[in-house]
Amino acid sequence: MTYVVCQTGNCAQTYPISYFTKGAKNVPCEECGGVLVDSDGRGNLSRHADVRRFITVEDLDKQNKSELKKKYAKLKRLQDDIAELEYKLY
Repeated sequence: MTYVVCQTGNCAQTYPISYFTKGAKNVPCEECGGVLVDSDGRGNLSRHADVRRFITVEDLDKQNKSELKKKYAKLKRLQDDIAELEYKLY
């Protein structure tokens, strides 16, 4: 499959070529507002969809849950350490 790549260097978002109609011109990137297809109908093409990794809400949720789990484990260890120190103090 062929993909159109945003021409903005910091973006490089990819879109399947089937997303575009024949003769499309002046098509902006939905991500950054940059140029996907210019006024002459030219665009950057790639056969790789992963020029820029797509991040979905599910990916973010999974990452947040993983981070939260680690922080709860760290909190538990700290609470245990505090309890031990308080026991020694009193």
